[in-house]
Amino acid sequence: MSYSSQRLEGEHIDLLHRQMPMVLSGHLLTGSLLVLVLWGTDIGHGHMLIWLAVLWGGGALRWSEARRYNADPDRYTRLDHWRTRFLAGAALSGITWGYIGWAFFQPTLYTLFPIALVLPTLVALSVPSVGIYFPAHLIFNLLTLMPFLARALAEGSQLLLFQAFPVVVTMVSCLIFSWRQQATIRESIRLRFANLDLLDQIREENEIAEMARRQAEDANAAKSRFLAAASHDLRQPIQAMELFVSVLREDLADGRNAPPELVDKIAASSGNLGMLLDALMDLSRADAGSLPLDVRDLPLRPLFDRIRDEFSDQAAARGLRLRVVPTHCLVHSDAAALERILRNLVSNALRYTERGCILVACRRRGDGYRIEVRDSGIGIAADQQQAIFGEFYQVGNPERDRRKGLGLGLAIVHALTQQLGSAVTLRSEPGRGSTFAFQVPAASSAAVVANEALDGGDRLRGLCIAVIDDDPEVREALAALVTRWGCRPATGANSGEILQALAATQRPNEPPAAIVADLRLRENRSGPAEARALHRHFGRAIPTLIVTGDTTIDDAVVGDFPVLRKPVQGLRLRARLDALLAAKSAPPNPPAP
Repeated sequence: MSYSSQRLEGEHIDLLHRQMPMVLSGHLLTGSLLVLVLWGTDIGHGHMLIWLAVLWGGGALRWSEARRYNADPDRYTRLDHWRTRFLAGAALSGITWGYIGWAFFQPTLYTLFPIALVLPTLVALSVPSVGIYFPAHLIFNLLTLMPFLARALAEGSQLLLFQAFPVVVTMVSCLIFSWRQQATIRESIRLRFANLDLLDQIREENEIAEMARRQAEDANAAKSRFLAAASHDLRQPIQAMELFVSVLREDLADGRNAPPELVDKIAASSGNLGMLLDALMDLSRADAGSLPLDVRDLPLRPLFDRIRDEFSDQAAARGLRLRVVPTHCLVHSDAAALERILRNLVSNALRYTERGCILVACRRRGDGYRIEVRDSGIGIAADQQQAIFGEFYQVGNPERDRRKGLGLGLAIVHALTQQLGSAVTLRSEPGRGSTFAFQVPAASSAAVVANEALDGGDRLRGLCIAVIDDDPEVREALAALVTRWGCRPATGANSGEILQALAATQRPNEPPAAIVADLRLRENRSGPAEARALHRHFGRAIPTLIVTGDTTIDDAVVGDFPVLRKPVQGLRLRARLDALLAAKSAPPNPPAP
């Protein structure tokens, strides 16, 4: 039986049992009145009293049966059981009343007329109650009237046949009405359930619409908070730079040399602005799912070593102990994204831990590994544990003190873990510290080669670096920077100018050791296309680094070239170039000219 038909059948059986007290009351009252009417006939009084006792006993039994049905919590899963018992009760009532038509039958008008009147009337009155379930009515109808008809036909007199005719008409008419009534009742029940389902669907759709409205309002409010906080945090370093530049101008106007500490402060403000722009760009790309990922099998140990080396001194300066548990775990993920997640989590733990320890560990969990950052810090209240993953949200920093961070670290962690197909979890209590954790898949093979940390050596010294940028100031700045590294710059706005610059050197036929190119150039040119032109000219692949300020990148344009986001600090640029040369990574073979 399907779920829908089971609901219909259950409601049908329910309706029969709800009407049972009224039906039984009518049977008992009618039976008592009939015995009273027949008391003065030739029918034995004892015989009638025994029949009446059976009628009352059967009524009490069926009444009790209805009570047991209503008390059964599993009645809808036992419909076959209760349906059979109801049909048995209908048969008991039919046999009891049919007994009168056979045993009390006498060919006298005074006896025959009450029986011929009561039995068809009783069957007709049962149509609105028992007749709503045709099998039950069929049983009761036939068992009640057939004995009387059989006796009447057996006697064969014209009077008895005349008395039997309306009984037959009543019997057939009631069966027809019962069949139609059952169909009507079933359709009514079906429509009622359909309406209830429709109301539930409308209610659910209204709840979904209301939830969507609240989410839209929350998103709008979050956007407003985001823009307000971003505007404030962007203006702060710019304001500091403006003031420092004003001081520098006055010093230069008075003929005084610029104090070194003033230049350092301008550089620090510029670095803070760059950090904020980098964080905003990373967050935007991670939220959009456009952050390029290089997912591969890799060991966690080099990453853990870098985290320990970077943050140990900071932890010691704050009187904290940073414990990074050594690990030999091999995972399948993106190394840069994992490092960014861990750096943000450890940095956040340092910021909100006043004493105690910070633990970074990895443990096996199912078919992957669970990476945890645990601290003994101030903890986070339950009502804030969702909000801290929002942009610019910080616990206990309504004044937007930059020394307490930007409020973007955990938002980036949340977005990056989602892009990696994982989710960051948080366990925390105020005053008892916090544990941030996320799951990473295990490596598919143990043959993983550890990524070597950047050694920052003199690999670049003496090499020729080609700089492609259509902005003269940027080219001049990059040329000065690579010159400080001991490199030989060759600058130009396109590949043709680079070849001209190389031709003016002492080694005109030697290709550059690396290329740094801006993504977007004038005259609808692009850095990757100009770099490929140099690849074709020299007949070899040259390590190439693309620099851009775009938040989204067309993979068809960039290809396999690594990308750095503007603004780029000199140390970071040098580290990426050093890594390219150390790994001898290069784009695919240049296309044929």
